[in-house]
Amino acid sequence: MSTKQVSTAKLTAIWRLMQDGKLRTCSQAADEIGMLRTTASSAMAILHEDGEVHIADWTKLLTGGVVAVYKFGKGEDVPRPSSNPKKQAENKRRAKERAESEQRRVERERIAAFVPFRDPLTAAFYGEYQRAV
Repeated sequence: MSTKQVSTAKLTAIWRLMQDGKLRTCSQAADEIGMLRTTASSAMAILHEDGEVHIADWTKLLTGGVVAVYKFGKGEDVPRPSSNPKKQAENKRRAKERAESEQRRVERERIAAFVPFRDPLTAAFYGEYQRAV
């Protein structure tokens, strides 16, 4: 994971904040210290790579995504939960609608191309079939 450069002072500030043992997301840590969320996220990633913090939990967002919750100290990372089942169901529903839409389009084209048969006597009497306008 590539992270942006973080000053030693900001990295130390995040490290000291996390030493109290509370569980925090990057946004919560940024709010408590008063720094940008992206900076806190980069600092947390550096601390995570160095083994100073670990992912203790994942929090679900209202948008359907998940955010890592960090805890100070060495520990085993909790695996990231699977993707949003609502989103998977929505994607499946949309694929089904696209397939049904394609079937309806093909059926419309088939009907539009159909020319009904007129027996020769009817054709001589009324003329060849013409589609209504």
